[in-house]
Amino acid sequence: MTEVNLAGLPLGEKNFAQIISSGRIYVDKTDLIAELVSNYLAVFFFRPSGFGKTTLVNTLHELFAHGMQSFRGLKIEKQGLWTEQKYKVLHLDFANLTDSLDIKAFTRDFAQNLKDELTANGIDDEIDLDNPIRSLNPILQQQQSKSLVLLIDNYDRPLSAVIADLEAFNLRQNLINRFFALLKRRYKAFRFIFVTGSIKFGNSGIYSAANNMIDISLMGRYGTLAGFTRQELDLYFKDYITNAAQVLSALNPKQALGNAELAGKMWEHYGGYTCDWLGSGKLYHPYSVLKFLSHPEEGFKSYLREAESAAPAALIEYLKHLRADFMAKCRADGDLNLAREITLYSSDLTSYVDPQINGAPARQLVLLQSGLLTIKAGQDADGLVPLGIPNAQARAVFCEDNEAPAL
Repeated sequence: MTEVNLAGLPLGEKNFAQIISSGRIYVDKTDLIAELVSNYLAVFFFRPSGFGKTTLVNTLHELFAHGMQSFRGLKIEKQGLWTEQKYKVLHLDFANLTDSLDIKAFTRDFAQNLKDELTANGIDDEIDLDNPIRSLNPILQQQQSKSLVLLIDNYDRPLSAVIADLEAFNLRQNLINRFFALLKRRYKAFRFIFVTGSIKFGNSGIYSAANNMIDISLMGRYGTLAGFTRQELDLYFKDYITNAAQVLSALNPKQALGNAELAGKMWEHYGGYTCDWLGSGKLYHPYSVLKFLSHPEEGFKSYLREAESAAPAALIEYLKHLRADFMAKCRADGDLNLAREITLYSSDLTSYVDPQINGAPARQLVLLQSGLLTIKAGQDADGLVPLGIPNAQARAVFCEDNEAPAL
């Protein structure tokens, strides 16, 4: 039996510096990261839960705040891709904001998080907890050109938490709109802005307020910025795959598996994802892969619900109804194996999700962004992109919700 150190898997550790210092496996995408921050100044990036967005944000934080000290031996260092100075990094995680429906409490919590980040970077100006946008304006105006980096993780979390309450949703969205509008006005203060989310909730207001920002989520060049490719699986996790194959073969000698066969089984259960509209990058779901490799004796379990567990209850319930609606349509079509493919225009794939709009494209877009559907191929001559269920564990989630009422 191949001996592996399960502590080497970066399961549950999202801090880049900690992953490196503890000797855990880091799937090196730093060449893409260096290219990204060289090509763009302000970026939106959306991926489903469990795809490693937070680790990506932490990697950017380490790079801009501390330079190359944790990047020795990685592509960005070996290829000489980084020579920049260190920056003040404002790192906000909107998942930490209160779920209170009271907009005053939410505003004060938002302001306090902002104040804490400014203080941590030696910017001690006062932030009005009741009107943070107004007091932030002169602070940004005073900063030297391109002296700040802003990282926002889980930007959609406060909106998805109140998706069932339209009034609370609109009030929160208005605050976020005003924040992004200010960033647009004080754009010169920033070297780089990076914003992540899972569901592209909002309305045209937030994206017009931030129309200097580029959404790279579906760009072919950055399709594999988050997620594991088959090549990365073979390169970084070979011993763990060998161990898993040996464990499963010992449990069922009549169906012995080699590494290639096991990787194929993992693709059936945890792969099948494409995150660019060219249909080129083929990806495994990182959280599910790490969970499986840490406990192969448990077999090919579905881990999507675990990856989703940190989501707000309102969003989980909303997704449950969308899955039920999809299942109902499959049953009506006689598609009991959930093999049907649906199509969206490529322009729909870049749209935002407004909870007041409940048409079929909006529902399908949410299922796509949540990782329950994926792009199956590149767009055709008419601009249509086929979507379908990516793998067995996603199919299992749909089937588990079979009794949920459709919208």
